[in-house]
Amino acid sequence: MTIAVLGEAWAAGVRLLELRYAPIIHTYAGLTLRQSVRAVLAGMNAFRADHPDLECGLVIIAMRQHGPHIAKILPARR
Repeated sequence: MTIAVLGEAWAAGVRLLELRYAPIIHTYAGLTLRQSVRAVLAGMNAFRADHPDLECGLVIIAMRQHGPHIAKILPARR
């Protein structure tokens, strides 16, 4: 899904993109929070390998009601 979103943005001429999403939503599909974040980062890295002119970042929407533990799974900037 991440590669598809980045591909559509690239095709539209976007060269600077900030993705925002809530990893907790993907736990309903059976992923852990960590797996969800890693999957999005892997998609971003794979797309950028073929499109180095694209600058993109990831903003994690961490909902307070899920507690402070969510901050522990967030990756360092890569």
